Amino acid sequence: MANTPTTYLAFLRGINVGGKNIILMEDLRDAFSSLEFSDVRTYIQSGNVAFTPKTGTKATLKKKVEKMILTRYGLTVPVILRSKTEMQKMVKADPFVKLVNDKKIKLYVCFLDALPEGEVTMPVIIDNEGLELISIKGQDAFVVSRPINGSYGFPNNIIEKKLKVTSTARNWNTVLKIVEDL
Repeated sequence: MANTPTTYLAFLRGINVGGKNIILMEDLRDAFSSLEFSDVRTYIQSGNVAFTPKTGTKATLKKKVEKMILTRYGLTVPVILRSKTEMQKMVKADPFVKLVNDKKIKLYVCFLDALPEGEVTMPVIIDNEGLELISIKGQDAFVVSRPINGSYGFPNNIIEKKLKVTSTARNWNTVLKIVEDL
């Protein structure tokens, strides 16, 4: 019986944010296809790409994609990969299940590039940003954002500083839509 190829999601950090590192999603799909990946799809403009490689480990695929982005766009962009199975398990475990009906908050997943250094005691509260890190499961950190003076904090930079690891954040609703489409 042949092995079924694994579908991956690549989360690119800092693409199309604040008018910087602009990459059109159509061009990004073509770029991933040029690496001989199949079933290439993009989701919204923030650098979320599903693809199926013929071969390769997570580590080699990550390096391949980062090299392609540097070569093709001249950008050094961290790429964090998750398999379709990892994403489905994360959504099924739903760390936000008790919070989803609270319309006054925003929910985020910070995809970490590595495990955090040292022990992290939950919750981690960053009052001045209205952020609360409620859980870390493997290399995924789950953050609640509450408004301060009508504005919501965005967790990525704070989580990177607190956990000392590269990450990229996505809204939980976006993650749910991506996984539903896989």
